[in-house]
Amino acid sequence: IKDFSNTALQYSNTLKLWQAHKAIDLSAAEGTDVLAVMDGTVTEVTYNYLMGNIVKLNVGNGLIVVYASLQSDIPVKVGDSVTKGSVIGKVGNTAKSESSDGPHLHLEVLLNDQLVDPNLYLDLGEK
Repeated sequence: IKDFSNTALQYSNTLKLWQAHKAIDLSAAEGTDVLAVMDGTVTEVTYNYLMGNIVKLNVGNGLIVVYASLQSDIPVKVGDSVTKGSVIGKVGNTAKSESSDGPHLHLEVLLNDQLVDPNLYLDLGEK
């Protein structure tokens, strides 16, 4: 739906404003499995009004992968070790800040607590 943009503005149909989008939004049918993109440890499973249901995965070397807008039935908990390809949730439409975009995965990558382009760290193939 949307690619990463650090400074280029993208229009949000939900918020009706232009803003940088420091994540990747991947369209998928609601209920589609969301898989861990790397091995790591679950550091947070939470709900945020703007981002919906969230799983944060520490993959080491200062990298955190954030999966947002998930359905509420999250099968992992804080402290779980997961391997690449493990199911960590299901695609939802719980991010109120992006609700008009329909069901999708909102994917962020942080390097040393700074949002960075996920494309630099992930091989997502055809988005």
